[in-house]
Amino acid sequence: MMHLPRLSRAERERRWRRVREEMAARDLDALVVVGNDAFFNMGMANFRYLTHIGAPHGNCACVFPLEGEPIVYQAPPHMSYPFNFHRVAQEWVSDIRPFQGAPAVAAGLRELGLHESRVGIVGFASALASNMIPHAILAGLEEALPEARISEQTDLVERQRVVKSGEELAMLSEAGRLARRTILRLCEVAEPGIAECEVSAAMAYEQVANGGDPHLFNLMTSGPVEGDPHVWHLVHGVEQQTRRPLSEGDLIVCEFHASYCGYLAAAEFSLYLGDPPRELERIHEVAVECLRAYTQVMRPGLALREVWQAVRRPCAVYGLDFLELGFHGHGLASPEWPTVVYKEGSGPLGGDGMGDIVLEENMVFGINIDIFDPTWKQNVGVQLGDTVVVTPSGGRFLVETPVDVFAKRGAP
Repeated sequence: MMHLPRLSRAERERRWRRVREEMAARDLDALVVVGNDAFFNMGMANFRYLTHIGAPHGNCACVFPLEGEPIVYQAPPHMSYPFNFHRVAQEWVSDIRPFQGAPAVAAGLRELGLHESRVGIVGFASALASNMIPHAILAGLEEALPEARISEQTDLVERQRVVKSGEELAMLSEAGRLARRTILRLCEVAEPGIAECEVSAAMAYEQVANGGDPHLFNLMTSGPVEGDPHVWHLVHGVEQQTRRPLSEGDLIVCEFHASYCGYLAAAEFSLYLGDPPRELERIHEVAVECLRAYTQVMRPGLALREVWQAVRRPCAVYGLDFLELGFHGHGLASPEWPTVVYKEGSGPLGGDGMGDIVLEENMVFGINIDIFDPTWKQNVGVQLGDTVVVTPSGGRFLVETPVDVFAKRGAP
């Protein structure tokens, strides 16, 4: 399958070795890694990390032993005849069987002589999604394998994904390229009279037509800055785009992902149709200043507290406020660990307990800058963001979100 992006066998060996070292440290004989299409398909992240199989079809699972080859359960029987497509789409795993629930997975563990062993079950979790381990899988395994000692071990794989390899960075760079194209397409298509949903569709088309995954995540909305504040929600985008035609004087705000080989590049962007009010231009200027701060502070050795204080400083200096102003891990899912987007004292999303965590080279973060002026309008703001790699010389942007394009002036 030369027309699909692939990770190398060397990358597979790197991941499997690190995961198995941690399994041995935790005294585990096997993992059962489950995946599904929950949370914008990001429920596949840990399954995909170990198998290189990313296309969801309901539930899937992988029996990953401490030694030997894994068994993968993916897709129903009719998607597995005459063979499973993923046998030729990757070269990491070869034993791919139809997914038929916990009994089949339990049978695989018995086949490998692991039915009385220590088994860790791995789902998917993030700061926005509670741990996704289907009850039917866990209960079914416990019933079918009463002698096994089953424990929850989702964090075992999650933490392996924090620092990216060179191959992962290459995939993220391709995703970043797609994200930039998506922004430029938004700027080209958005005109008075064009429906909001048409703009969203053009953004999605730009990604898939240029080799991206058919991953749809676009929190976008639009509306008049001078409209009824109880109707228009222009501080952050929303999940559903409408048939409403755009008009001059509209602000468009969005947060989206572009996906390549499962790796997600995050971007946030705002566009005004016409000549924006000075108050709105000022908010955008402050957002750009916050964005540029990341290039200075995303360096190995800096504590997360130092980073979030630095990138929030312009917002505070100019008397603005924010919904989100921070960063979170990015890769096969979003948000990944660590996540700091809310104000301190706001729980996990506020970075509580994370201030002393130190950046490492090749960590990757999605940037959230969602700011507004509470003395002007509380329902109108600017979204601006990128995906940044931690390097010794500072943050390197993968999307290179345009900061000099905010107003599409002279709209007919």
